[in-house]
Amino acid sequence: GPEATPTPKPTATPKPADNSYDITKLQEAGGYQYTQSGNKISIEQQYGEAKYALPSALTVKNFKTMTVTLGSASGAVAYKLYDASGNMLAVWYGQTATAEFALTESHGQDGSGAKIDQNAKIAVVGIMANDGACTVEVKGISFK
Repeated sequence: GPEATPTPKPTATPKPADNSYDITKLQEAGGYQYTQSGNKISIEQQYGEAKYALPSALTVKNFKTMTVTLGSASGAVAYKLYDASGNMLAVWYGQTATAEFALTESHGQDGSGAKIDQNAKIAVVGIMANDGACTVEVKGISFK
């Protein structure tokens, strides 16, 4: 008889090797003094902050870097990482362009290095206005 044709496997969309997120698909997690339109975040004043919950928490030690891909930015922002209880795990101030950050040390409150707890779990990413009102276009956030 005719040769049996192997049943094609359903083509699942392959997951990227890294954990990459689109802010338009993340759940907002209680920021304040900001509005969002697509991937543009407009923060109304200094220290206003947009916060996004990751679909599942990431243990710091499983990743080496976080990259935030920025399009346009009308002012500087700080990136913050929080655990599920709202404790800040890391912060990087004064960002105006795409940048990659090592997940070993971040800016301390005084600008010096602060070690990041490698056993902590990143649950929320925050984007805060550093100096005043600004609009930033966040094209992606990824952990590798």
